[in-house]
Amino acid sequence: MSVEQKIDQMDSKIEILIDQVGRMTEGITEMRIAMREENAALRATMREENAALRATMKEENAALRATMKEGFDDLKATTERQAKNIEQLATVAAALAATTDRQSKILEQMLRQPKR
Repeated sequence: MSVEQKIDQMDSKIEILIDQVGRMTEGITEMRIAMREENAALRATMREENAALRATMKEENAALRATMKEGFDDLKATTERQAKNIEQLATVAAALAATTDRQSKILEQMLRQPKR
């Protein structure tokens, strides 16, 4: 093989290598573009999902607050009713004590009286 043939063969191999490097570079560039697009789409999806999640949490938080307020209002009403009932029980207990005291005095008087 002559020197010229060897040079032609090397030129041919170099062209093949250059072509392969070009295709590889093109593939890498396409991959980068695709990754950028995917990254942008992922970020947009994440923003949308994050906004939806925040809205859902806000609604659930409002519902929870409403439920808790209703529970506390019921508890307050029950406590106030119980306080009134306790006051009434105290009044009844005082009246019962007074009645028992009167009955005790009447019984003592009856026992002191001579039998007929």
